[in-house]
Amino acid sequence: MGTNSKLFAIRLKGIKEIGEFVSRISTLSGDYDLSCGRRNIDAKSLMGIFSLDINQELLLTVHMPEEIEVMKSKLEQFIVREVF
Repeated sequence: MGTNSKLFAIRLKGIKEIGEFVSRISTLSGDYDLSCGRRNIDAKSLMGIFSLDINQELLLTVHMPEEIEVMKSKLEQFIVREVF
């Protein structure tokens, strides 16, 4: 994770929410990663998200801090908390 990156814990509760999450995050500029354990994928990848264990909280890394407020407003229903 870069020094300017921010990390958020998110929760996706099924296929419908995964689709909605990808639809919303795909409208944002910048790079976003999702991780679960040792797996790290592009957060805009629908197929990548299906490879993660959604029964756990996922970590969303935002690589463009200037986009955080826009990201929060679009993804607020999925965000559990800001990690750092």
